[in-house]
Amino acid sequence: MSFVLDASVVLAWCLDEKQSGAARPIREALLTRDALVPAIWPFEVLSALLVAERQKRISHKEIDQFLEALGQLPIQIIKFDNNDSVVVNVKVLARKYHISGYDAAYLELAKRLALPLASSDNALTRAAAAEGISCFPAEN
Repeated sequence: MSFVLDASVVLAWCLDEKQSGAARPIREALLTRDALVPAIWPFEVLSALLVAERQKRISHKEIDQFLEALGQLPIQIIKFDNNDSVVVNVKVLARKYHISGYDAAYLELAKRLALPLASSDNALTRAAAAEGISCFPAEN
């Protein structure tokens, strides 16, 4: 079964040692499952990595290596066209749960495709629960 992968988890693999332990099972799941992400995902990941580089938390070389490794994972970018109601749905979810439009894009994708959501963002996981979307991996 596939799942929707939030950028917060991916960034934890690279930048946040405290979160990397919690994010490890999600990375391991990519050995047998595919992850789906909204079209904003590569830019959100890159933006956070560039900020970390400016803060001297990661080097240019480490970013390149990390992005290359990400490219090898079974992560499918889900695009949408102008006729889709995705933007309207994202706006509604963002307002309803007081989350960013970026976070609402992950929530909307998980809801639309009826897939679990992998995220380390507390506000996003609370919104997912309120929408009846399960978290991945499921908490015991």
